[in-house]
Amino acid sequence: MTLRQLGVAVSYGKSLLHQLETGRTRPTVDVATRLDDALAAGGALAALGGDTGAVAAST
Repeated sequence: MTLRQLGVAVSYGKSLLHQLETGRTRPTVDVATRLDDALAAGGALAALGGDTGAVAAST
């Protein structure tokens, strides 16, 4: 599956998915849950979702 195909499946852009893949961005709960569902990851990806506000506050 390409990033474009995955983006369509989860309703997010290829650019965001690339940022997640390379570690430039942390997933929100919504993104992580959608990716988990699309990739049938059994909750492993959903567990990575978190409050990005906490990350922004620490920088």
